[in-house]
Parts: sequence; C-alpha cells; structure tokens
Amino acid sequence: MPLISVIVPVYKTEEWLPLCVNSILAQSFRDFELILVDDGSPDGSGKLCDDLASRDDRIRVLHKENGGLSDARNAGVKKAQGMYVTFIDSDDFVEPCYLNALLTALRQTDAQLAVARFDKVPPQKQGCWGDKQSGSEHICVERWGCTQANAEMAWGKKNSMIACNKLAPRKLYIKYPFEKGKLHEDLRHTYLLLHECEVVGFADVVTYHYVMHGGSITTRKVVPEKQCRDYAEAIQLCTQNMRSWYPELNSAIDSLQAREYMSVYLMSCRAPVQTEYTRSLRKEIRGWFKKNGMSAVREKGALGNVRARALLMTISPELYRITYSIGIHFTGKSFK
Repeated sequence: MPLISVIVPVYKTEEWLPLCVNSILAQSFRDFELILVDDGSPDGSGKLCDDLASRDDRIRVLHKENGGLSDARNAGVKKAQGMYVTFIDSDDFVEPCYLNALLTALRQTDAQLAVARFDKVPPQKQGCWGDKQSGSEHICVERWGCTQANAEMAWGKKNSMIACNKLAPRKLYIKYPFEKGKLHEDLRHTYLLLHECEVVGFADVVTYHYVMHGGSITTRKVVPEKQCRDYAEAIQLCTQNMRSWYPELNSAIDSLQAREYMSVYLMSCRAPVQTEYTRSLRKEIRGWFKKNGMSAVREKGALGNVRARALLMTISPELYRITYSIGIHFTGKSFK
C-alpha cells in the first residue's frame, strides 16, 4: 500500500490537468498513489484522466456523476489506500518537494496535520516550478500547538483556509468529510481539522502554486447570490466556533473575519440581481466594520495589506469598493 494518497478532483480542466499531473509525478518522494476523480466533466477531462493513468501505474481514476468539489474530494478519500491524504486542485501545480516537505513536517513534529507555504501565480507563470531543495535536511520545520495553528490561520501569513497544501491521516478526513452542496467548503472544513489536532507541523517552504485564472470569484464580473450566501454562512460558522473555542484569539479572529468579509462584500456587489439578501448582507458587514474594524487594523500579527484594506473599509466601504475595482482594472489581480 502507498504511504500517501494524492487526490485531485477534476472538472472541466482539460487544458491544465497535464501540468498538474506532471508536477505530481515529478515528486522526490515516490511512495504515493495519485487518484484522479473525474466529477462528470462534460469536456475531454475524463478521457484525459484515463490516458494519463495508462502511462503510470501510480495513477488511478474514479469516474462519477457530477456532485461538486466536496463530493469529489469525499469520493477520493473513500477510494484512497494511503495512510495519509493530500489534495491538489487540477488547475494548480506543486514543487518536486511538495510531498517530502509535508511528510517531514508531520514526522519531525509528531503532528496530526502538516501544512506548508503556498503562493498565487498568474496563468502565464503556470508550470514554472523552481529548484526548491527537496531533501528533508533543507526544510525548516516549526511545531505549532492547536492555539498557535489557529492563530496562524487567522493571520493568513503561514497557514491558510485552503484544503490543499496540507497532509493529514486519511482517518481524519473520514471523520470530517467535506460538506456536500455548499460552496466555500475549504473555509467550512479547515478550522474543524485544526481544532482536532493537538500539534500541527509547518514546513517553511513554498510547495504549492495556486494559479489565478481569470474566472476566479474575486475577479469575475458577475457572482451568483448562492456564492455570496454560502460564503457568508461559512465565515459566520467558522468565526463563531473559533471565538467559542479560542477566546484568547479574539483579535486574530477579527483579522480573519475582516479579510473574508471584505471579499464577500465585493462579491455581493457583483450579484446579477441585487436582492434583499445581498443588500442586507452588505449592511451587516458595514455594521461589523463600524464596530470591529479597528480591532482588525490594530492586529499586528495580520498581513499588512489586510490591515490597510480593513482601515479603508472601516472608513468608507464605498471608497474601498471603488479602489478595489480600479486595482482590478489596471492589474487584473485581486488584493486578497
């Protein structure tokens, strides 16, 4: 049996899948299986999965009816044979040291979950992985307790809410499956995993490249109301539970809530039809910043750009929206 199962949900990513798979097969750590979960793709992604599997016996393919990202990840976990599981999105790519770095962090700290750094790259840099040191002797590892791991997630400097770029025992994902039918499942899921872990290992090296495609929710011109509703619900669920579990992290959680609220505020402005819900959501967010915005601004552990944006949002939400729109227009990049 392989030690690690790498799970890649696939849906309409025929153009980018070969790069993703090639970056996984180039791993310096070799004891893994790669599970491609074809989530009922209407394009040629399903056939491409089979073609890729025919070239390497470490690749297994699961074809299923479309059920969404959460359902695809859960299906991959059920099929997995490895002791540990990690997720990679099919339009992203990883460094050759990806698996080794995560496994090193897990083993050296005797942790229940490992995480490493990731970055965001434009599509034109897709596939430009570097010469990261792959040997465990070159990887700087930190050992975090549960509270520190949650603080790092709230600050967003070293840890993040994304499901990818993490390594954990398969049994942990069996216990906490992704919630089917909900968007922003990463936010709903990650804090639950961290709360379960007494120790989290951190590998201080960029191993994962998140590709910023033009259709991302932070840059697209129109965002469905469901996207806004699910996102807002996930933010409230996550932050309410975290405040109950970690009252000493209240200001750090303010920083997390500010960062996510600023994103959903902009998304709600792009709903195709402005409804009572989207209007009330923005009113609620403006009220939150009026009451808590300065706490997020003063949180020194948070990213500098988050503190600056929170200050602008606290002073004038409309000015923040205009400034953000101008930035997107000229750079094509989100500030998040």
